[in-house]
Amino acid sequence: MNKLITFSLLSCLILSCTDEELIIDQLKESTPVTRSAGDGNYDLLGYGYNCFYSDFQDPLYAKAKVIDLERLQKGLGRDPITGQEVIFTPADIETSILHGKTETKTAYGSSIYTLTENLNIHATANIGDKILKLFSLDLEATINSGGTKEERNAFYRVDALKMTRRLTLPYTTPSRLKYFFTDIFLSDLKSLSGKELVEKYGTHVMTDILLGGKFSAFYTGKYTSTSATQVQEFKASSNFLMSSITANVHYDSNLFNSFNNVNIYIKTQGGSQTVTSIISQDPNGKLDNVSFDYTGWINSVSTETESLIGIGNPDTKIYLLSEFIDDPGKKKSIELALQLKEYNYEMESLLMSPKGILYNNNIEAGILSENPIKPSSLIPISLFHTGPPAIKFTCPFTLQLEDNYVKFKRRDNDYLDNTLRYTPNKNNKTQQWKIDFIDDKYFTIKNLANNQYLSSYDLKFYNEINNSTFYWMLLKK
Repeated sequence: MNKLITFSLLSCLILSCTDEELIIDQLKESTPVTRSAGDGNYDLLGYGYNCFYSDFQDPLYAKAKVIDLERLQKGLGRDPITGQEVIFTPADIETSILHGKTETKTAYGSSIYTLTENLNIHATANIGDKILKLFSLDLEATINSGGTKEERNAFYRVDALKMTRRLTLPYTTPSRLKYFFTDIFLSDLKSLSGKELVEKYGTHVMTDILLGGKFSAFYTGKYTSTSATQVQEFKASSNFLMSSITANVHYDSNLFNSFNNVNIYIKTQGGSQTVTSIISQDPNGKLDNVSFDYTGWINSVSTETESLIGIGNPDTKIYLLSEFIDDPGKKKSIELALQLKEYNYEMESLLMSPKGILYNNNIEAGILSENPIKPSSLIPISLFHTGPPAIKFTCPFTLQLEDNYVKFKRRDNDYLDNTLRYTPNKNNKTQQWKIDFIDDKYFTIKNLANNQYLSSYDLKFYNEINNSTFYWMLLKK
């Protein structure tokens, strides 16, 4: 099948077959047509970004604004907790005009996860001992868009960048930037839950951005042998195909005949037009023949048609949204949402009382356990770890994080209600609970139907919190 796709694309001519020899030819720019992203002079600088999807290379995943750039430039800070004015020395936003500078970046992995680990993006991914799986969902969606589910074990991405501008905040650390939150973000910190904040503002805050155009080729396939040279062969074939496409010359359709299930996903960002295409391998191992107006695309990338294409300085650390928050309870609620987001806001968990009255009337740390004939009770932690499987089975539940409450689920459709029994889903407040973190470890639980707090000490409900006997801990199963 012969395809002809014409578009205004990023100009990076890759001429060789190895990573080290990848070279991009800078071509003459043409008259700009459109602008693909931005809100003015500073575009998306100071905005949130959803890094579960992409490594800052697509404005589609930009979120709401976190940092007030005008306040920052004037030095008009304010304490995010008290609102008290804090004056700093005025500072300018650094703007670097890059005049169409070009660069090629590559990353390889035996899975999407290992590929994203090799992207060398300096962004925080750790919350305690939990490592967030960043940058992968857009790649997964790209593969799924091809409508194929075949097994693959070779993943290679080549990004050819034409850079127009770099924008950097004068400070990039949360310890300083927390004084320059927008009015809306400060208001949302008080009124929104951790999940709502993550949905609105994303996972990270962009403090150093790169603008321009990007031509990206994402190669996927499956090795047909265990030869040690297969990785280099896959990369070499990929690079040769890339150089042929960008030079608009014919390539050998049998280029990947040593591999199966090969798909190449082409995507552009910036320029006068964004184009996506898939080059597929047929059952006989032959590739589609694809031709692009590459020169036209690269020439169209300018400051008028630029787009977000990455982090300005690869050494700049990009911080999690939660790292900007001083209030320990709000910080923890955001961290919980970040941890659960990649699992569709669900997590198999245990509820632990630091000190409570157990089913045998002993007073010690315990795990909440379902009882089939009466309300749930606390069992010793030691019994959970060393007891029979039947006992262990009564404790785990699936924590479901909604916007303003959580639900505790067991089996297919049973939820903990305010009788402390797991009953079929009622879709009402008796099975809805509000958790408020006291610090990074402890939290309270309130039932939304009776509006009372569940004590972790005696499993009774109370109108008010008066001491730590109400505090719970969440354990991962």
